[in-house]
Amino acid sequence: MAQTAAHLVDRVFPDVDVRQWVLTVPKPLRLAMAMNAELCREVTRAHIGAVSASYKRRGQVTLGRQQQEVQGDPGGDPEEAAASVPSSW
Repeated sequence: MAQTAAHLVDRVFPDVDVRQWVLTVPKPLRLAMAMNAELCREVTRAHIGAVSASYKRRGQVTLGRQQQEVQGDPGGDPEEAAASVPSSW
């Protein structure tokens, strides 16, 4: 297992930051998901949707800052940009 992880880090993953997302659910839901494939799919879809939306929001904020810098605005209002980012980051 350690060899596989080393291979992935050294030769597969690009040399950029990698985030690991972990979904934890309460035991009763976990048991229900184990018995019901459709429920498991729906919970997984919701998790992936939430992660994707988070990346999309972050990208929009970053892109907005980059566009402001290109247009000569040295960063805009940082408080306004921070207000548009959800606090759950």
